[in-house]
Amino acid sequence: MMNDTLYHVSVCDLSFFPYAAMPLNGDSKPTDVQRSGMKSPCISVCRFDGRTGWCVACGRTLPECREWKKAPRPRLLAISKALPARLAKLDARGVRVTEEEA
Repeated sequence: MMNDTLYHVSVCDLSFFPYAAMPLNGDSKPTDVQRSGMKSPCISVCRFDGRTGWCVACGRTLPECREWKKAPRPRLLAISKALPARLAKLDARGVRVTEEEA
């Protein structure tokens, strides 16, 4: 059952988020930014709205956050396309956290 509670989930891990990706060197595997060309929308807040299940900072669901690193580019584009509307709804309810507030 969904409610208005915010949940903090510790999924923040530098190896998880593509903006922390390091350049290739030697036999390193390609990072997801290098693979997909897309940077994660994460701002390292990782609190999820109990009503919608969306992160109050980036707008993704927990499963979307978890799949971001390995998802194919079309999936990342679909997730990214949904984020502005989700963030606007969180804003309207007064629960959104911006990068400046993080």
